[in-house]
Amino acid sequence: MSDLPRLSKTPGCIYKNRDRWWWKVRLPGESAITARPLKPEGARYATTDRRLAEQVAREMYRRAIHQAEAKHEGRPVTVADLAAHYNAHMTRKHPSGTQAAEARLAMAALADAFGTRIPDDLTPADLTALREKLVDQGMTLSTINRRVRAILVMFRWAVTQGWLYQGVAYALECLKPLRPGDYGLAGRRDVPPVAWDDVERTLPHLSPAVRDMVLVQWHTGMRSGEVVQMRPCDIDRSGDIWLYRPEHHKTQRWGHERLVGLGPQAQAVLMPYLLRPAEQRLFVPAESERRRRDALHAARKTPANQGNSPGTHRVASPRKQPGQEYTSGTYCYCVAATIQRVNARAKAKAKAEGRKVGAGELITPWHPHQLRHAWATRSREVMDLDAVRAQMGHRTLAMTDHYARLAMEKLAREAARKMG
Repeated sequence: MSDLPRLSKTPGCIYKNRDRWWWKVRLPGESAITARPLKPEGARYATTDRRLAEQVAREMYRRAIHQAEAKHEGRPVTVADLAAHYNAHMTRKHPSGTQAAEARLAMAALADAFGTRIPDDLTPADLTALREKLVDQGMTLSTINRRVRAILVMFRWAVTQGWLYQGVAYALECLKPLRPGDYGLAGRRDVPPVAWDDVERTLPHLSPAVRDMVLVQWHTGMRSGEVVQMRPCDIDRSGDIWLYRPEHHKTQRWGHERLVGLGPQAQAVLMPYLLRPAEQRLFVPAESERRRRDALHAARKTPANQGNSPGTHRVASPRKQPGQEYTSGTYCYCVAATIQRVNARAKAKAKAEGRKVGAGELITPWHPHQLRHAWATRSREVMDLDAVRAQMGHRTLAMTDHYARLAMEKLAREAARKMG
């Protein structure tokens, strides 16, 4: 090894171990000298190329200096550390919103791809590679853009904390959002209104609480996140039309007030839920599960003094238990899972009878947000645009006008059917 020049400006000793290059050194922040293989990023074994080994050693030393300084100053050391700090920040800032959940998903993708990297080293090319990975995972265009946008917001936040040089965030901002057609991705599709026939066929199979949430949303057009958080203290029952002011809502950050009118049909659905503490949620999963079990017990055919009694034959430590409130996600899951279960039973029954399942036997899959679209489309046929906008909670008429176009399309088809 005497004919090989020493690694310049880097401490320690580079040596060959079975034709592969190793490095014996005490890195900044370490207390002992350690021998380590000089492996390029992504490689399984140490390199056999001396020049590449020197580059790897310099990069390892640079990272060690950065990590030692970051630990001393209390800064995040790696991308994974930075992502964890941002998740904690978003949880404190948005304890009950969807922003924190969206940030967690984006940070998980970022940490999975570049968790061990130094935040200052990330480039637009790295973010492009991550975006292509999300495309390969089958995500939609809007989901990918939301993930990348959340990552960019995180880097801007890190700059404000003094943890990153502003040039890093500025460089990453050069990455433009995907457009329809990029990577073969389709643009966002309009959410169609759900037909009452599909809703009506689904209702008998839902739990009581979820069924009533569906009915309230059908009669009022409020958002899923607004119906799941209803409390007695948020409802003004002084007039013939009740007024509901959600504790949290989509346009709250802009200082807008959200007001939802509750008519007689919605009032009839909500009435049994109002006899509870003022700040307790109206729709509680644990209550719904208890009511379901009580209904099963009331319908049992085995005498009460025989077989299992209430409270027995249960899992001692269940993996999951019903909580004290629904989220828009769990609410949507309950509806989707119920429809899937009903359709699976219909298909199994048809298969057992040796026939094909009829189209009328299956429920067309739908989700709660389509209830809001259905209300807007129906109401636009009988009231003016301003009234629809007020009930929907839109900031401008532009969004409400979208539902007006849907209603006009329906009227145009009816006119053509009758006259043409």
